[in-house]
Amino acid sequence: MADEEQQPTPFEPTASYTKPSLPTDEFLKRALSKIRALFSRDSDEPYIANEKLTRADHAILDKVAPRPAYGPLVEELQATLQPWIEERQPRSHIMTIVLPPCEADGLLEEWAERHGHEILSAPERPSLISLVHEPVLKDLSGDGVLVIPRLEHWFLRHHDGLGTLRRLLAAIDLVDRRVVVGCNSWAWEFVSKAVGANLILPAPQTFRPFDEKRLHAWISHLTATQERREFSFKLSQSGKDVMTVDEDGNLVSDFFKSLAGRSLGIPWVAWHLWRRCLRAGGETGEEASVDERGADDAHTLWVAMLEDFLLPGSGDPAVLLSLHALLLHGGLTISELRLVLPTVGESNVLSALMTAGLVYRDGSLLKCEPAAYPSIREGLSSAGFSMDSL
Repeated sequence: MADEEQQPTPFEPTASYTKPSLPTDEFLKRALSKIRALFSRDSDEPYIANEKLTRADHAILDKVAPRPAYGPLVEELQATLQPWIEERQPRSHIMTIVLPPCEADGLLEEWAERHGHEILSAPERPSLISLVHEPVLKDLSGDGVLVIPRLEHWFLRHHDGLGTLRRLLAAIDLVDRRVVVGCNSWAWEFVSKAVGANLILPAPQTFRPFDEKRLHAWISHLTATQERREFSFKLSQSGKDVMTVDEDGNLVSDFFKSLAGRSLGIPWVAWHLWRRCLRAGGETGEEASVDERGADDAHTLWVAMLEDFLLPGSGDPAVLLSLHALLLHGGLTISELRLVLPTVGESNVLSALMTAGLVYRDGSLLKCEPAAYPSIREGLSSAGFSMDSL
């Protein structure tokens, strides 16, 4: 694992992305859990009762799992792009980076700022559908690398909302400088079909999925400083320390394998799920043993079972269409969502999505909750929606 941290792994074609698998019995456990709950209490008593635990507060979470949520990907992005930047005659002057949705910390923006590259910001969304004055497209010529971090912000899925994107793609094609174009995986599928973006932009690259070893190495690194090392992380179900490895270097629990499978190998999704399952020990009562209390509650964080999210409305088309639109655009205001989805109208679907924890507000924007993304994706797939490639 140390070598893996020292040597950043370059990105690979999106076609090579293979999601980590769940532990063998995880699928059956999830399928049977609801049925079992209808008839009896699980006979396998947890190591420490859930009612004696409370969600870890934000101060502790920010200690043990601080932002950013993309882990070592800035270094891996540099390992991918720097050889291309230095190449005298690359096959293309454009590099396409496609990432799964819900990345909120600005991976491409951080890479560009760290290495002094120019960033081209998207115009204000309302201007994309103006029938009178289209946004003025900045002259893209210049020296050095130009970075367009979020192509999903350059269009609206509306019959008058694609003109600016078409002009941008034409300008990228003709400019005489290196251009890095970022796009989320749902938007990439759309713009490839709607405006032929894949005919201008080269085949996209993405990061290698975060399997159990990659997640363990990264999250262990987050907790490795002296201030954070005071904490131990134990499964509430079994009492095993999730960070411990055996003599052969294998993890003693399958928690990180579960986390990798449930997060689809996406680091920011795994990061949010990790934070959500951390619990602080509450009062256990005089009858509880010292062992059950974990010897020192102040220095033990309990790792609860990973959560599932349920989509409200039993397959309500308005729910599914709203979630799909938010993924596609990387977030929308309420008025923008109603513009691209007139059928949503004045329904209560947005309130239901926020109550269910599937959607949250980021300023004026509504966005899909990263921890809920696997459940959202599964719901869209089950309903027959056209899917992304990641």
